[in-house]
Amino acid sequence: MSNARNLANKHATLAICSYSNVANGGFAATAWEAIPFATELLDTNSAFDGEEHTDNNAGGVFTVPADGKYFISVVQAVSCTTTNRLTQARIRLVLNTTGNAGNGGTEIQGTDCGFLVPDNSLLTEVTCSTSVLQSFSAGNKIWAQLYPNVGAGQARANDGNFTVIQIHWG
Repeated sequence: MSNARNLANKHATLAICSYSNVANGGFAATAWEAIPFATELLDTNSAFDGEEHTDNNAGGVFTVPADGKYFISVVQAVSCTTTNRLTQARIRLVLNTTGNAGNGGTEIQGTDCGFLVPDNSLLTEVTCSTSVLQSFSAGNKIWAQLYPNVGAGQARANDGNFTVIQIHWG
């Protein structure tokens, strides 16, 4: 037990939780765009910017502070401004290893999750979620993107959260 305490004292666990509870933007149909998460609840290492510039707009970006294994989870409600016209909603996590999210990134494999709604659907809002447990290097930038499609109106990112927990160092 004392060994576990000694390790805990040597390393502060990184924990981040940020959320959005407003209808953000008019997301372009059939295009990946970063999701903003402007309200931080917890950021033990100042490693999260809720509205950093990415390759396509301002989104919540996590900058990895130290090499290690991280658990990242994103849950996002997606809605349409026109009732019963949401046809698709997907989210994914994106990784940039060069240190500049404005230069874009690549999909973290296995994180593209969502819904494709039949043409005769009556859907106005849906919730998507994705997560990953993976090793990342200091300076990597990670953010969530939304890919919506609508039959009419505009797609919105509503209530959602972006959570990161560091589970291993080095």
